[in-house]
Amino acid sequence: MIISNLRHGFCLVILFSLYFIDCKAQDESNKSTYFGGSFGLTNNGIALLPTFSLNKPAGFLMLNVGNRLTFEPEFHFSLEGKPWTILLWGRYKLLQGEKFKLNVGAHPGLLFQPQMLSINGAPPSEVITAERYLAGELVPNYFFTPNTSIGLYYLNGNGFAESSSKRMHFLTLNANFRKINLSES
Repeated sequence: MIISNLRHGFCLVILFSLYFIDCKAQDESNKSTYFGGSFGLTNNGIALLPTFSLNKPAGFLMLNVGNRLTFEPEFHFSLEGKPWTILLWGRYKLLQGEKFKLNVGAHPGLLFQPQMLSINGAPPSEVITAERYLAGELVPNYFFTPNTSIGLYYLNGNGFAESSSKRMHFLTLNANFRKINLSES
């Protein structure tokens, strides 16, 4: 019990430290490569797709590295320390015009779910199983001004397990408003 609490405390300290990571490094082509990370806590474990929601308090750690091509792993977990999802995003800024931007991405993902299973005739016990997914995204955005844009987000997911959703389509329409002045300062 004490070791479990120490492990959880150590993980929280690392996650808290990663929240403050935000630096730039130079690669040999003299283009800036970004490395960053963030973490957070949520009270209800809501996911982008309701099928994957945890529905109880959860935490997440998101990292990113790259420039035009980025690697962005995401780790989501329950506050008991059990894994929830792991997504290993690869994203590419395909078009980067002044008025129109188009990003594409893909990831293999794992969705962890507890199940009651009987192994070798033993009484059923809770076991965490993983379902595999492969997803791709298409993200076009049109900018009316540098701080105002509209866009779409399309996600196509494919599950590999018999019990999972085989094919998913998710589409949103969004508007972005940046740098809104709330006061003169």
